[in-house]
Parts: sequence; structure tokens; C-alpha cells
Amino acid sequence: MANLAGIIHPTAFQITELIGTMSRAFSHTTPFQFFRYKNLELGVWDESFVTNEHKTIWVMVDGTILNAGELRAELKKLGFSFTTENDNELILRAYEAWKESFMSRLNGDFVIILFDEEHERLYIIRDRIGKKNLYWTMKGEYFLFSTEIKGLLATEMVPQTPSTVGLGSYLYFGYIPQDITPIKEVNKLLPGYYLRINLSRQFSIEQYWSLSHHFETKESLTKEEAYQRFGELFEEGVRTALPKNGIIATLGSDNLGSTALNWQVNKIAGSNTLRSYQASFENMQPEELLADLVEMVWHLDTPIADPYILQTWHLAKMASRETKYVLADLGWQEMLAGHRRYFQTNPIVSPPLAHRLAALLPTKFLKQFLIPGLTRCHLKQQWRILRNIDFNKDQILYLMQLALFKGSRREKVSPLLCHFFDPEIFTQRFHRLKSIPGNVDPFLYLDIKTELPDQLLFQYEQLLAPFGLKLATPFLDYRMVELMAKMPEEIKIEEKTPAAMLRNYLQQVAPELTLPPVKKESLISKWCALPQFRELFTLLEKGLLVEEGLISAKWLRSFLRYPHLAETTFRQFWAILILEIWFRLFIHQPIGSQSFDVDLKEFLRRKM
Repeated sequence: MANLAGIIHPTAFQITELIGTMSRAFSHTTPFQFFRYKNLELGVWDESFVTNEHKTIWVMVDGTILNAGELRAELKKLGFSFTTENDNELILRAYEAWKESFMSRLNGDFVIILFDEEHERLYIIRDRIGKKNLYWTMKGEYFLFSTEIKGLLATEMVPQTPSTVGLGSYLYFGYIPQDITPIKEVNKLLPGYYLRINLSRQFSIEQYWSLSHHFETKESLTKEEAYQRFGELFEEGVRTALPKNGIIATLGSDNLGSTALNWQVNKIAGSNTLRSYQASFENMQPEELLADLVEMVWHLDTPIADPYILQTWHLAKMASRETKYVLADLGWQEMLAGHRRYFQTNPIVSPPLAHRLAALLPTKFLKQFLIPGLTRCHLKQQWRILRNIDFNKDQILYLMQLALFKGSRREKVSPLLCHFFDPEIFTQRFHRLKSIPGNVDPFLYLDIKTELPDQLLFQYEQLLAPFGLKLATPFLDYRMVELMAKMPEEIKIEEKTPAAMLRNYLQQVAPELTLPPVKKESLISKWCALPQFRELFTLLEKGLLVEEGLISAKWLRSFLRYPHLAETTFRQFWAILILEIWFRLFIHQPIGSQSFDVDLKEFLRRKM
């Protein structure tokens, strides 16, 4: 994985060596390349710049353009020539040919930095699904960006100050969604968007691809047509993702998505080049599992509460001994409704009857009578009624199912942070949800916009990079994403069974396959009783999060008194452990001074 970064200084006379200080944050051993123009500095690590013949357009890319061959052929017909097979040169020629519209032609996983010297305009572009990340901030008269948060912090222009909104959302989801980050005043560029900025630091953020548009635009397909289109795109997505030669590794679990991916890779490339890696921790000691945890959190860059980061790390370590190319089944559950939660409904606390009745009244009546009459009510009562006029019970219910700390437990674990994240306000970010038809599609849309890029793709991308592995995700080829978004819901969720479409498809085309059961025993259930984990959780009582007033020691003690932790409680303690490690690495130590050759328990006991 390459690292990209840049700074727009107030003037050319105020340029310092800030771009070089970012090297302290990145683990690359190769020297970085940098470019300067007036008050602009750009840097790239483990990659290189490409420029045109007149040196007026500069391009650097982290990622892969999957349809490079098609675009190169199209550009050659327009009279462009190529000296390399490099994606950077392809992007340069595509911009010369189609200007800003070139973005909509790309299929791949990327962050692109493009500087148009003639117009003194910088473009920062993130891929459609959000596999690659880009962070930016405006500090006074400085604009800074980096593909990792630690790169921004290393400049010391960005204070190592945690964002209460970011940490509040982490305690709700177990990850930090959308454009929120764990560092105050640092933003994340959303998937399918680009940032355009000039050297005077005037900028705009524009969308070049809309997921909601495809969910709103349903195609009229028969079941047979849908299965045929899915099969063709699935095969094409795997073919596109496969390397031209060498060993191919697939990472996953014993689930339907991994089964389908291994079958398709084996069908195309043959079993001689395929290596399938699945986690098996039965023979591994807890100390071995946890030995690299501090280093894992460092590479994650932002806290992720998923205990399966242990699985991702160890699978990557095994695969890197044989290959540099990895395919993963990420996205199959979101594309094909493979989660059980899409079909579950749990009761939630409803708003008061009067508020719910207000939500049923016609808009004209609300404007003429109810809303003017609210001026006689208490301000708090006004707010509650107005909020519940637009209350979407199904969306809030779904977010509550996803919550790491549910109900009053979130307030008990952190009386401070619980007030900085409101799920009802958060859903207002997704104003197009109301126009997405169906009972399940709105939930698929929410997951593709949040959990998929901000937890699943994020942890794979960050944890595979230290081992030099390139990740491909055939289920997330944007053509597949668009097809499944447009597909009628009754075909996707046939029989009200998770991933029924994928299961039926495999039974048709590969009846010899033994398909895994819908649900398996969780690895976490085996970890709950292990004393090594409990010992780590006990150390949290005297940790920095408690010392800073972010986590309640009383709540920690109230559950540690029990001899056995339930799986839900284990996940919550694990989330706090990860946040404690992240806090020590990114908030209480200067970036670049971190050492990973340290015992985990000693690291947690260390006074900062």
C-alpha cells in the first residue's frame, strides 16, 4: 500500500519540511518522492509520480484500476500513446481526454491525487465503495491531507486531540462511520466523492457516483435473468481481480461467500495456483494471538472493536509466505442480504403516543396549526415532537440492533461520550433512505455506506498492507454493486433466508458443492472464559481512559466481578481494550516514538 500526502501552505515563502516529517508515521523503508509548486507540496511513499510531456499534470495513485485494459484501448483510439502499463499514466491520459468526467469511468479501488498546474487545481478522489481512505483538515491557513491519520499527526500541525464525536460513535458502532474520525477537526473523504481545491485553499467536495440512485432505480428482471446477470458479473469480477500469474490466496471463513469465491477462482485459475486460508485458533495459545495486538492497532490507524482483527492479521501473516495477491469474500453479505439481522425485528422504545400521532398528520395541517401551536410548549417538548414527526422507526430499530452498547449501558460505560452521538440524528445523513423501496434494501444501503467501508474493508486494507499484500474483493466490483442495488428485493430475499439467492445459484451451477450451514459457532464464545483476556480487561480499571474520565471504572468493576463474561460483554470489554491501546499510541505518545517490541500487559500498565 502506498501512502499519499500533501500540504497547501499559506504562501510559497512559508514552505518548511512538513511533508518530510510524515515519514515518521509511515513504515516504508524506501525514500519518498515529493513535488513542489509554489505553496503546494505533494509526497508519495512506495510509489512514484507520473507527469505529462509538458509537466503540467502530476498524478499519484494508491490502489488498482481494474478496467485499465479497456480504458487504455479506448484512449489509444483517441490518439493517446502509453510508455508504461502503470495506472498512474492511465489516469493522466484519462484526465487529458475527459477532464473531471474521467472519474465516472474508473472501476477499481483507489485514492487518486491529481494536480493540474495550468489551472492550479488539485483533485483528491476516493473510490466508489471506500476501500481506500483519505483524511484531510484545514488548520488555520494550512490545508493538509494524508491516506493515514498518523501522517497528519506526525507534522505536529494537527494536535493529538481526540474527537468526542468520533469516540462517541465508536462506542455506539464499534467503529467510526462516514466522514467522522477519532481526531478533532480531521475529516474523512466519503466514498464516491472528490475534493477539488485551488492554491488559495478554496475548495468544494463533489459526488461523482451515487449508491442511492441505483437502489432507487429498480430493474424489471425475471428470476432467471437475475441469476444469469449475477453469474456473469460474478465470474467477470473474479477474472478481473485475478493476477496474471503466481499463487492466488483467498481469505475467509467457512461461510457461503468464501465457498462461492473459492469455487469461482478454482474454476477459472485451477487448483494448482489456489491457496485458501481460514482461521483455525484451536491450537494457538492466547499469548500467541495477542502478541502483536499493539502493532495491529498502530496499523489500523483508527480504533476498530471487531475481535476478528486477530483472524485478519494471522491470515495475512500466513498468506504472505506464499503470495502477494489476496482475494477476500468481503461484501457478499451486504450485496446478497447474507446477515440474519436483515430478517429480524426486535421491539424498541417507541416515542409517546401524541408524538407518533403527530407523525401521521398531513404536512399542510402541521405547517398551519401544529407547528405554530408548539410555541406554547416547553422547548424540550417542542424538540421531541418535531424530532418524532420525522421519526423512522425501522431505521432506528436497525441501528439499535447494531449498537455495541445498547440502551442505558452506553451511558453507564461513558457518561461523558454517550452525549456526543445520537443515532436518530445520525440517520439524517441518509436523507435518501426514504426513497429506497422495500423492507430490506434500506438496511443493505446503510451497511454499504457504513459498516462495509468503515469496519470490514478498512481493517482488511490496513492489516494486509504491513505484509505487502494486495487485496481484491470481487463481490464489490462496482458493476456487481449496481446490479444488486437495482435488483428487485423479492429476488434477493426469496424465502426470507439469508443469502438465498447465492445459495440457490450455487446449487444450480455447482450441485457437487457442500454448502456450509447458515450459522456457525462463534470463535468469541471460546475466548470468553480464557483467563488471559480477563487479565487484560482487569488492567483497564487503571487505564488512561478511566483516568481521563472517558470510561467508567465502576462499570468495568461491575462486570469483572462475574466469573464468566457473556459474549456481548466480552465484545464490549474488547472494544474498550482496543480504544485504550489506540489512545496510548495516538494521543499520549508523539508519532514516531512508538515501539512494538513490548509485552502487552506491560504496555497497558505503563504510566504516560
